[in-house]
Amino acid sequence: MKQQQTKNLEATILKAEQPRIEKYLTYNYIGVNDVTLTGTHTNPTGVVHIAGYVNDDPKLTFDASIYDDHFETALDPTSRDFPLLKSKDRSVKTVSEIEAEENTK
Repeated sequence: MKQQQTKNLEATILKAEQPRIEKYLTYNYIGVNDVTLTGTHTNPTGVVHIAGYVNDDPKLTFDASIYDDHFETALDPTSRDFPLLKSKDRSVKTVSEIEAEENTK
């Protein structure tokens, strides 16, 4: 029973966060066209981490962290060949900043 509850919670988190992580990656990284989420885990401090990869390439992995209610900007590429940031100064926009920009268009 507990294992099924855990799977249901994981599915709920992945479904809710998929569009936010996709928006963040496609906006901030060069050549990201597709995002696949592969699972979640919670670290000892209670932070939920979402694992995944981009562009249908399981070697282009990342780890996204949820510190508040939803994913915002805490993402670590975990593979050496991960796409580069679009910004030369390595700055990124949060999901909320991207959405605010979209709403002004």
